[in-house]
Amino acid sequence: MIFQVPFKLLAVLLISFAVTAIFLLPFCDLMYKCGCKPFWAGAVDYCNINVAGVPHCPWCEARNPVLMVLPFVLVFLGQGLSIYHFYKKRSLGFFGLLLVGLLAFIVLAVVHGYVFKVLDRYPYFFR
Repeated sequence: MIFQVPFKLLAVLLISFAVTAIFLLPFCDLMYKCGCKPFWAGAVDYCNINVAGVPHCPWCEARNPVLMVLPFVLVFLGQGLSIYHFYKKRSLGFFGLLLVGLLAFIVLAVVHGYVFKVLDRYPYFFR
């Protein structure tokens, strides 16, 4: 049996994931003041991980590959689960589900950003 995903759900998931992928690095810069840019503007080329003697961005710091992708995977997973939950439990329309996905991105990115800030003792968070 082939699993069929309703078009509305698939469209919302793809748009939410695309928006998240596009804005994750600029959001990283917003949280950590690290210098990350959108992919088309250099991405991590301007991040403080490329500067010696300063605290390095907790999300971009080269470390265990699992920890390096963990924030991104958890944000995408949380987004997908949130959208799916509201799709099944509520009668939200396309834009309502899209709003859920975008809010999930912001909330999950802030939570994971703060956890990594604390773990790395990074001096900046939304300053």
